Amino acid sequence: METTKARKQGNSLMIVLNKQLDIKEGQEFYVVKDKSGVIELIPKAEDIYANVEVGDFLDDELDELSKGYTPQGSELDD
Repeated sequence: METTKARKQGNSLMIVLNKQLDIKEGQEFYVVKDKSGVIELIPKAEDIYANVEVGDFLDDELDELSKGYTPQGSELDD
């Protein structure tokens, strides 16, 4: 297991990650720190819907199945 040190840079602390981790420059992460002090870096996923155009996610088979569907209660409520 490798170790690294936090270093001060201006008003921030920086932690250097080894190149062998294959992290691309500019990669964004969510940072989570739990009660015991464990820090997790969770890669921010690309928004797969960012460039979607109308009709991109239509499914003819699913549309056919849903034609006769009638809600019975609150299953379509937010």
